[in-house]
Amino acid sequence: MKFKGIIPVLLVLVSPLLYADIVSYIATQQSYLENWFINENIIVLRNQSLIKCSLQCGILDECMSISYHKGSKECIGVTIGYIVQPTSLGYTSVGWSYYLVLDERCPDVTGYVFDKAFNSCYKVHLYDNTLRYDNYSQICESEGAKLMKIDSDEKQQHIVTFLDQFDISNWIYFQGTHLLSEPTWRYDDGSVISYFNWYSSQPDSTTSDTSEYLCMRKSDQYQWHDCWKSMKGAFICELQLI
Repeated sequence: MKFKGIIPVLLVLVSPLLYADIVSYIATQQSYLENWFINENIIVLRNQSLIKCSLQCGILDECMSISYHKGSKECIGVTIGYIVQPTSLGYTSVGWSYYLVLDERCPDVTGYVFDKAFNSCYKVHLYDNTLRYDNYSQICESEGAKLMKIDSDEKQQHIVTFLDQFDISNWIYFQGTHLLSEPTWRYDDGSVISYFNWYSSQPDSTTSDTSEYLCMRKSDQYQWHDCWKSMKGAFICELQLI
């Protein structure tokens, strides 16, 4: 594990077959949560140095970031990667610093977080009226990523918790296309989608276009809709690590 401006440290994981994987992370300090104590979605870890705190977070699948108090050496793992200061949790407390713990293979682009449970880096791009659906995949690809693939209830619930920190009232797009000429929905690589989380009235296939796309919105508890290219919104990019 290596830190910007601190000291490089490698986390070595040894499998039962005695193969060692060297995993390199980058713990990056985030100024928007300086002197802010997070009191939810946390794992209380033992008091220790910043390096050891980040190493312990790197071992835990559910840990995506840390809050650390330099004076008391209090170490708290956080199960969400916060990109903005959450308005519904936490409070001002002098001395606390916040670090995202990223795999070094994540895109070197502001806003990405890393989740070890799904072994992926992802970022939400907020609504931009100048962009259309065709631009979303292009932007993800320019960052070395693709539109996010949500293929399980566990991943759906995880991304919902992540999205709740943002004030997004628009549609949120992710990977999934349906050609109206065929019955199946498909991912970008052509494979058939088997997991869905439809809103009660969906899918309704009311578009006059030849295709429709997966999207969701906060006001419908992030359940899915079939959307059209003309329906602009936010979108989620993801780099799936091998």
